[in-house]
Amino acid sequence: MVIVSDYMEKVNSTSGQTFVLLKLSGGLELVQSQNTGKFYATSIISGEDTPSRVDTTQLK
Repeated sequence: MVIVSDYMEKVNSTSGQTFVLLKLSGGLELVQSQNTGKFYATSIISGEDTPSRVDTTQLK
């Protein structure tokens, strides 16, 4: 399980765009899509035999 333990509002020094920075804890892994090349975060929960991926969220 992934937990959002903190967040901060930041400003990009180059573009001036505001964004939210999340502090995540737990079994988080970043994976790059073979189709789009974009990264997404996934949480891995271990089962009896093999781990399975759950709670997938795409990062933009």
